[in-house]
Amino acid sequence: QGCPLSGAMFALVVAPLLAQLDMDLRGSGGVFAYADDIGLLARCVSALMKPARSLAAYSAASAMNLKLAKCVAIPLRTEFPVRVRTEVYSTLFRWLVPEWSGIQIKHAGTYLGFVVGPEASNGASYEGPMAKFVRRTEEVARSMLSVSEGVRMFNQRCVPVLSYVAQLVPFPGALWKQCDWAVEKIAHFPGRSFPRPLLRRFDALHLPG
Repeated sequence: QGCPLSGAMFALVVAPLLAQLDMDLRGSGGVFAYADDIGLLARCVSALMKPARSLAAYSAASAMNLKLAKCVAIPLRTEFPVRVRTEVYSTLFRWLVPEWSGIQIKHAGTYLGFVVGPEASNGASYEGPMAKFVRRTEEVARSMLSVSEGVRMFNQRCVPVLSYVAQLVPFPGALWKQCDWAVEKIAHFPGRSFPRPLLRRFDALHLPG
């Protein structure tokens, strides 16, 4: 922990596992990974039987274990009601992949900061980031910096929280009110007012969208 090499070392150690999972799912899915956030895409639950065995063997050799309480399976088929899907897939995991019988069955989940799944709402990926954006904006506003320093701090601490998600998910128009509020908090010009369209296009703040 804390060693600059730890990330590279972990990537080297986990690479054989990822290669094996890729082989296990070839023709029936795929594997995605960023550090220890690993996602498997499979055509059916039975396609996960080999990956489960590979992970068990890797765990025995490395002592790196899955925390099933933090693992989520997201069924992508939507022809049945949510309750029925949950029951069916829970049963399939118990029968076909007993090693993962404790996995959570959900219909939307977060992967690398993005909410994915058939039941994910359009703005779901912004709920957590927007709450953090508001908290950080209030912290910057309370610091009583000059406008130029406030803008610089806003760009460094607040905007990246939203711009990360905005790379892949369009910025919802309904959230512009919070962005207007943030600009007014940071760009405090005593005795002067700015029309909202100008605030919305305040280029120095690089707001997403």
